[in-house]
Amino acid sequence: MEPSQLSRPYRLVLVQEIERWQKEGLIPAELATALRKRYDYDFPSSAAAPVPPAQATAAAPAPAQAQPGSPPVPRPRLSLAQTLLSETSIRIYLYLGAFFVISAAMILAVLVAGLRLPILLAVTVLFGAGSLLLKRRLPQPSFILYLVFSALLPITAGVLADLAKLAGRASSTYWLVVLLAMALVWAFSAWLFSSRFFSLTALLALDGAAAMAGRLASEPRTITFLFFLTLSSLAGLVGAFLLKRWRGQKFALPVFILAQVQQALFLLVATSALLDNLVTNEFGWQLVSTGTWILATGFYALSDAVIPFLLFPWATAAALMPVGWLAIVRSGSGPETSAFALVAWGMLMTAAGNLFLRFENRVRHYSLPVGLAAVPLLLAGSLVGLYKDAWLGLGLFLGSGVLLALFQIVRPRPWVWTFSLGFGLAAYLTFFHIPPTALVENYICSQLAGATLLLMLPDMLLPSSKALPGWRWPLRGWAILAASATLLSGLLILAFGSHQDVWVMAVTLGLAGLLYLAYALRLRKAWLGGLFTLHLALALTFGLSAYEVHAWLPILAGLAMLFYVAGALLAWKGSKPWSVVLRASALTLAGVLCLAAFLYDHADRAIYVTVLASLFLTETFRTAWLETFTPAFYSIAFIMTLIDGKVEPRVYFPAGITILFLGLDLLFTRLKAARPLKWATRLLGATAACVTLVLALLPKHLQGAAAIACGVLASLFVLQALVYRQPRLGYIAAAFLSFSVLFTNLKFVPDRWLWSLIGTAIVFYALSLPRGLQRGPGWDVVLRCSGLGLASLTALSAPLERSGLLASLPVALAASLWAVEAFRRRNVWLGFPANGLYLMAYFMILATLKVDQPQFFSVGAAVLGLLMHYLLRRAGSRAGAFLTGLFSQLVLLSTTYIQMTGTKDIWYFAVLFFQALVVLGYGIVIRSRSLVITPIVMLVLGVATVVFSILHDISTVILIGCTGIGLILAGIAALLLRERIASLRDQLRDWHA
Repeated sequence: MEPSQLSRPYRLVLVQEIERWQKEGLIPAELATALRKRYDYDFPSSAAAPVPPAQATAAAPAPAQAQPGSPPVPRPRLSLAQTLLSETSIRIYLYLGAFFVISAAMILAVLVAGLRLPILLAVTVLFGAGSLLLKRRLPQPSFILYLVFSALLPITAGVLADLAKLAGRASSTYWLVVLLAMALVWAFSAWLFSSRFFSLTALLALDGAAAMAGRLASEPRTITFLFFLTLSSLAGLVGAFLLKRWRGQKFALPVFILAQVQQALFLLVATSALLDNLVTNEFGWQLVSTGTWILATGFYALSDAVIPFLLFPWATAAALMPVGWLAIVRSGSGPETSAFALVAWGMLMTAAGNLFLRFENRVRHYSLPVGLAAVPLLLAGSLVGLYKDAWLGLGLFLGSGVLLALFQIVRPRPWVWTFSLGFGLAAYLTFFHIPPTALVENYICSQLAGATLLLMLPDMLLPSSKALPGWRWPLRGWAILAASATLLSGLLILAFGSHQDVWVMAVTLGLAGLLYLAYALRLRKAWLGGLFTLHLALALTFGLSAYEVHAWLPILAGLAMLFYVAGALLAWKGSKPWSVVLRASALTLAGVLCLAAFLYDHADRAIYVTVLASLFLTETFRTAWLETFTPAFYSIAFIMTLIDGKVEPRVYFPAGITILFLGLDLLFTRLKAARPLKWATRLLGATAACVTLVLALLPKHLQGAAAIACGVLASLFVLQALVYRQPRLGYIAAAFLSFSVLFTNLKFVPDRWLWSLIGTAIVFYALSLPRGLQRGPGWDVVLRCSGLGLASLTALSAPLERSGLLASLPVALAASLWAVEAFRRRNVWLGFPANGLYLMAYFMILATLKVDQPQFFSVGAAVLGLLMHYLLRRAGSRAGAFLTGLFSQLVLLSTTYIQMTGTKDIWYFAVLFFQALVVLGYGIVIRSRSLVITPIVMLVLGVATVVFSILHDISTVILIGCTGIGLILAGIAALLLRERIASLRDQLRDWHA
């Protein structure tokens, strides 16, 4: 095997073994050097340095054996030059160059119509012959050539069809044969090269042949194409089975996945066209549509046999669902036919699912999917029957429920009993729509309450035993659903019903509450008493609405207080479960009333909300997780007070909420130890503070109110920082204090803010310097960072003030703060923001003086870049110095280059040439890589731009051809000069960044 065919890790191991053999004296030094050169041609010089002969014979200690669990030896890190000159890169150059040359030849062939076919045939034969000749020696190039050869075959076939002027059925037949032949060719290629890629192309060619077969029909329809494409997917599945037996499951997996993906897409199209063009009066098309879904069913069953997967039985059952309906129903059939067809097919699938349970092999896995797939069919058929006639719907619902109940008796399963009860409940509700019982049709809430009673009776009458949970829990589940539907219908009646309906609903809910109380006492489950309190509160609400009593808030608030007092008395008596239920009901009702109080149009509503919020405050000291609700409901009372008092500045609303949340947080911190939800209280308080700031920043706000709100919140955060001993909260206090200063300044001096903010920043920074003014450990960092941050933001906003040359002075002061910090901490990296702000002040001065020559701007950036380059070199940061020098001089030279290309003025080329030579000379003197690379690149780019502006009429074909030839020559030159280029890179190692 050639060395180029081995990967880099294998060649590294070989080189290390050769060195070990040389050290142990197994091979002479000359042979070791010759062998090493065959394998280390693209390694770093340190990883493949030859061992001198003198050292090979000298006694040296044996290398330490690698201990078990020691980290692996890291691979040698390649440089950019070694990467560009590696074997993979050279192959890219050669193959891409060949592609460009061939593309140019094909373009020339298109220009001369008579030579298209001969050129394509010649190129196809050359690629095919070259692939077969290189198959044994160079497998990868052979594969690439064969790939191009096989891709040219359909292109050549297209040229033949164009020359023969085929159309209609003749064209479809021709392409059917061509695509079948291509499927065979690519299938043979998959075997020849052991390629999974060719197996995928073979399946895609077979799909194209199936599409051509669908076009051969006299009246092609969507179902025709789907039928043949499903056959193609089945053929792909058979191919995956053969590939699995030949090379294993991993080799067959791509074509298997492709077959699954395309079959899923085919079924999506078939489903969308199910009602449009699959149901016809013609028996042939009906047979084709039915056959398509039967083939899809077989496809997923066969898929589960080839590579078992959890979803395949479910997909099989889903594909089987429409078969019975398609086989029976045609256009023109009435709803009765569709209803009976769906229910009959659903019953057959239900019976089949139960029959599959008797098998012990893989057929048993289809029992649950087929049985569950039958349920939608039974439901759809029953709904169609109900649409036609209430008696028919009642019979179908009842028959489906009885059938499922019989299967439940034969083999009990919870899901069968659940759906049987569902169909029984549907039959119960349908019963009230037939003519004899239509008088109570409108009282849906009473019907649902009756259904809830019927579903709860077995639990109330039978002994309270834990036996038979599979029979009890479906009853309870449907009872819960019916009870929820009762409540929902009651709310709808309260909003849209008549006076009589509301009164009936109140009575119904009251009786339901007594039923739930009896149910809770019978099962001795205190938590079920919550249903009693809920229905009692709703019954009272409906009664007040029926009698048009408007004072509903104090009455319901009294009920909440009654619940809470009763719960407290029961706790005193020792009945803890019922006490918890009553207190939870009181708090739930209180929370709902606090939210609903916005609908209560009276001035005293804030008082009731405050009383209800006090329940949460009292309970918080008993139950810690309620602490977040207390400030929330007090905030509602606060908002109502401001609204009723007609307080205009909206910024006071979130500010007050912030004070309530964070103030109660301080209270809870002092009075309680365990607080699992303290993070929620603080998060909501912080969110309200952010909303306060957003409202303060909105246009047309009251700046005085915003200044007051921000100042109060700044004091609050300072208090929090001192109480919690968290100096980092001082950042928030500093931010709100800065905004307070800003709004105060804008109130008295509009459109001027720089001097007040930069003065505040200087005060922050100055307070961080003397030790005596520090409030504690960590405050100096907070004040210093706050001052620098505020100064930077103020400087960035300076161009918006438009105060002339004076606007640049605060920017210079901000830069000076960063410079002081850089010198104080002796950190060169802090020079970047300082120089950046100085540069910004310089630009602002130029803009104010209306200097429009870009050279003035780029020169300043270049000078500061050179300064940072020098400082970073002195600090020992090679990467930072390199990037700084590179980008700063790139700004200078690219500005001149852009002006040269934009103005077409040769004088800018002279300026670019002069600037590049100056920077290049300086870079050579100080031996800096970045200051040498940048001017050389810009010089080459400028010269190339001038040259190509003269040669702009070069043709596209010559350009592509020359590019291909250039890539090929570059690959050859890289092979010949790889070692010399690597040695040149080693000679530049002693240069600076």
